[in-house]
Amino acid sequence: MHLTQLKVRILDYLHHLSNYDYIAYGWLAATLFGFLLLAIALAGKKPKLSLFMILIVLLFMMTGPLGMKYALDQTVRKVVLVDKNVTELPFSKNLVILGTIKNKGRVNMHGCRVFVDILKKDDNKYKQILYQLKPLRKKIITLNKKLDKGEEMAYKIVLDHFAMHNNYLVRQSVECY
Repeated sequence: MHLTQLKVRILDYLHHLSNYDYIAYGWLAATLFGFLLLAIALAGKKPKLSLFMILIVLLFMMTGPLGMKYALDQTVRKVVLVDKNVTELPFSKNLVILGTIKNKGRVNMHGCRVFVDILKKDDNKYKQILYQLKPLRKKIITLNKKLDKGEEMAYKIVLDHFAMHNNYLVRQSVECY
């Protein structure tokens, strides 16, 4: 992933924070701050415990926000891909990917981003993991349509100049904000 793509994803996430995000991140910050104050208070009497607590706070400062985002994406902003259909058009050498995004979360979404990776197919599971790190083709589309709770939205992706016959896998994922 390029830095500009990462920057765009982070800015989209920050611009579309919900009340659930503010509560979750506020709770995390308050908990970490409380543990840090407790560690400082215990520093004179139990320095080893205090050092251990500071290390735990530092660890959760790095992993906590990522864990919170993952937990919120699985509950509050949960979206699923349904009706995934991949059709190869040999006469025009195109690959057409159709699908539907369903909002199963608790908030209305302002837009979605669909990620499609074309991976080389292999029976060896270790090689398949390596192929996921470097896909043959990659395409990202942004859908700037509102997706309310319980609603569905269709999408279509066309990959031009596609001449691989049955030697590939299509991996799709979606991220809504």
